[in-house]
Amino acid sequence: MSSLSEEHGVPPAIAYYLLRKERVIQEGNEIYSIKDLVSSPPLIHTTREPDWSFQTDAVRKVLKDISIQEENRVALVFPTGGGKTRTALRIGMNLLLENASNDRPIIWITHRVNLKSQAYRQLQKMVVQGVEGIPHDSVKMFLGRFKFMMVSSLKDIEALRELDPIMIILDEGHHAAAPSYDKLF
Repeated sequence: MSSLSEEHGVPPAIAYYLLRKERVIQEGNEIYSIKDLVSSPPLIHTTREPDWSFQTDAVRKVLKDISIQEENRVALVFPTGGGKTRTALRIGMNLLLENASNDRPIIWITHRVNLKSQAYRQLQKMVVQGVEGIPHDSVKMFLGRFKFMMVSSLKDIEALRELDPIMIILDEGHHAAAPSYDKLF
């Protein structure tokens, strides 16, 4: 039992439980019996790099949704560690590329200083690494068109309107129900 659990990467108790009865596992459209699994190599994804393609899908879908109507509000929900900041910045970069002939900014609003710093650091990292689908010189040029603000600094909403942003990104949008965001909406 222990060699079986080591070979297939499952704890001995789980191997024992699964082998006590004839059980099947479904993965996608494939159905495997436990006996099949024991006699075949483990079904473990061993690629070292994570698959971030869902971010590219999210960028494409959000850009499509915002193109339908200028005043659209779109929520982007990712799990912790899913790359929300990078994906939102990529969306912003694409919008800036579409609007390269004007100076309208992307406004990034958050409620915590560390989130503001994190977003700016991620943007700087993207300037160095490049952004998929955006010419490298454009990425550098767009750095200054992102304006990072704290919701607490939005005392005068007219000042925000005067900036005439292409898009406003609310970092951690689930906090938008707080009274401090009322003036923004």
